[in-house]
Parts: sequence; structure tokens; C-alpha cells
Amino acid sequence: MNKLGNQERKFVDFIAKNTGGLTSSFIEPGVVTTDLYSINIVTANPGTMAQGLAVKLYQNEDFVVKLGRQVRAFHDACRKFRQEEAEAYNEMIHYHEVWDGVFGSVKPCDIPSNEETFGIMHGDMHEGNFLIDVDNDYKVTFFDWDLTSKSHYMVDIGTFVQGLRIMNLFM
Repeated sequence: MNKLGNQERKFVDFIAKNTGGLTSSFIEPGVVTTDLYSINIVTANPGTMAQGLAVKLYQNEDFVVKLGRQVRAFHDACRKFRQEEAEAYNEMIHYHEVWDGVFGSVKPCDIPSNEETFGIMHGDMHEGNFLIDVDNDYKVTFFDWDLTSKSHYMVDIGTFVQGLRIMNLFM
């Protein structure tokens, strides 16, 4: 596994340990093909793909509050990773560097960058990248870590909101 893969694995394992399982199990590259990766994650973890529940749940205030708390727990664990795994944190790439710099032209957010607002974020936190276990108090399992990088935490929230807006266009 390359250096970036090792950092990603260390991060995902750390988040799983420090959030009570908000992340999926990390699967070694090559164990399953890319096309089957999501299927493996979906069958290995409890819950239903969030996009399949969107219409019903996103209008449920109880669910939205619980989802917000879980996203906050994820970001809190990201801050803890920065403190406890400083070397690995420092080696993590910035958002504009992922996918060979495809987001390089995106202007950085014009907000303060401090420990409360900036750190490692999921980077692709839309309803297609997490499961919801409605039988377990709406527990969420995040997966799809290829955009995990340093940026403002609000990118995760913005990605989620953008996904909801797009989904509403088709409803």
C-alpha cells in the first residue's frame, strides 16, 4: 500500500475507534474491485443507503438532529486525530490536491482556518456515501474515503446540502 493509502487507512481506523463506528471497515486495496467496493461496504454494515430514505427522513426533524450530531462526532474525532496523530495529519493532502488536483481551481473558503473550522474532512459527504440504520436510532456509517483531505469542515455540510438541493429538483 502506498503512503497515501496508509494515511487514509490510519485515519479511517482512528475515526471508527473514536466514534463508536461511524465509519465503515477499511478494505485493503485489491481485496475487492472498485466496482464491488460499495456493495461490500453496504452488505458488511447495518443500514440502508441514505439516498433510498431521503424523501422520508430529511423531513424528519429528529433524524436531521441526530445526523447533525453524528457529523459533529465525526469532525470532533477528526480534531482528535490531528492532536494524537500529528505526523499522519501533517502528511495528509489538502482538498485541492485530491484526484491529481482536479479541485485546484476551486477558490479556498474566505473564513478563518483554525482547529474549530479546518482539519481533515470526509470531502464527499452526500447521501450516496453513508448508510442509515433506522432500527438503531438512525446510526450512520460513512464510507467512500477517496476525497478525504484537509479543508474546512463546512465542505462536508455544503456537499450534503448541495446533494439535497439536487435531489429536490427531481422530486
